[in-house]
Amino acid sequence: MPKNNEPSGEELKKAGIVVGITNLLLWPFYYADSRWGLFASIFATSAVLYASHEVGESKRPVENSVARLGLFQQRGASNAEIENAFNNTVTGAAAIYDWLVPGSNGPK
Repeated sequence: MPKNNEPSGEELKKAGIVVGITNLLLWPFYYADSRWGLFASIFATSAVLYASHEVGESKRPVENSVARLGLFQQRGASNAEIENAFNNTVTGAAAIYDWLVPGSNGPK
């Protein structure tokens, strides 16, 4: 288990795959016009990251409650909210990957 509730390497890979596939599916916009492609890519990536964050919040209720209270923060840890949002996003993207790819979270 990673320390400080950091996402595992597998969750990070799954999050990268979800964002990468989202942008890969937008190649027709880049083919039509590079400005359309850039706009579509920024919009789709923002939507995927927002959805991943929302799913991640529902998957990590205890960690989010502790982060909201702020009781167990270390001294000088001013980026605790950013780390919590990052962990929510990665956890949510991994959950989306597991939902899209059947059998990806089964026994190995």
